[in-house]
Amino acid sequence: MVNLSLGPADPRFPQDVGDLARCMTAAASWIPAVRTSGHIADSETFVQRYRQAHGSDPGYHAAGGFGAVELLAEAIEATPTATGALDAGAVRDYLFSASTETVLGPYGVYSLGTKEAGGQRALTALQVQWQDDASGGLVQRIIHPEAAADAEPCFLRQEAWEDPRPHLRPETTAALGSRSDRSSPCRRERGRLPDSDLRGWRSTT
Repeated sequence: MVNLSLGPADPRFPQDVGDLARCMTAAASWIPAVRTSGHIADSETFVQRYRQAHGSDPGYHAAGGFGAVELLAEAIEATPTATGALDAGAVRDYLFSASTETVLGPYGVYSLGTKEAGGQRALTALQVQWQDDASGGLVQRIIHPEAAADAEPCFLRQEAWEDPRPHLRPETTAALGSRSDRSSPCRRERGRLPDSDLRGWRSTT
């Protein structure tokens, strides 16, 4: 198992690295499979409209941007004035005090006057992994936290390297050198981590 900080969280990751994406993991605040609902739309509607507009699945950056618009719209509607003008101070106070939901997920920040003011306290990260989809492709699945997981982790055990690294550019492969004398392929193993390892893993997410 290889964990990267951001790359595998992007729905376009397998397009960039091909089969090398198998069993790679990353932390993500949101993926298209998560079911959420915000002030403007639920996640299914958001994903459907994003696909129609862009021809691909949205990543967590898009969900975060849309969630920010939802928050602003909710704050403006929750703080009307007699004249209909925008009360920027009231909008700010609402955003610092509200506990609500967006397409990205639960929203809540530390209040004004605290050391952590504005820091997110409601949204928790997901540990996601690219796994076989049973039809020759790869699909992004949630493996942690347990309450949200829809799959067990998968593992790659490298008994010996096999090149030709077909997903790298020729000049990159040449620079790395040939390893064609080592012929054993990767062997994939599935299963849960031992409890002792799982506790340590959870503490880092």
